[in-house]
Amino acid sequence: MRIKRVIAVAAAVLMSAAVLWQMYLRGFFLPSWVEWKEVSLTGDFDLDGKEETLQTEKKQILMDGNILLPKEWLISDLQSGDIDRDGRQEIILLVFNRQNFGRYRPVWEGKDQEKFYEHIYIYHYENGKLVPFWMSSQLKPELTSVLVRDDGMIEASDTMGEKSLWQWITWGLERAD
Repeated sequence: MRIKRVIAVAAAVLMSAAVLWQMYLRGFFLPSWVEWKEVSLTGDFDLDGKEETLQTEKKQILMDGNILLPKEWLISDLQSGDIDRDGRQEIILLVFNRQNFGRYRPVWEGKDQEKFYEHIYIYHYENGKLVPFWMSSQLKPELTSVLVRDDGMIEASDTMGEKSLWQWITWGLERAD
């Protein structure tokens, strides 16, 4: 009888741990300031003369119901704008994922931790796919939202309510204020 009880308790503990791990992977334990925006953007992102619609739903980015990025990445904001002034819309995402560097980790950095990091990822849309244009490492300070202005500048708001202005300079974002 005692062994059955021990097995039942162990099974309950393992089941609870599995449920908690799945909740963690879906972002349930991220800070309360994270706002999961549901955004829909329409535009000719690939310059083929036809409009495409990108949207965020359930922390993912979709087009025509298809998820475009790894399901492990949690999308909190989606914007578009011509940040490099080449006439083409870039797609700007605030992303939480569990890798800071991935396979391109600098040699001086230790192993990636299994915790979520916030990033700005910038993409182009080509042939039905999002193609990486530029991807930041971990953001400090953490951002609550980004807005692409008509002049291509990115206005970022952080968790303290501070706003900052960023511009594209050759290869990356540089603070402009």
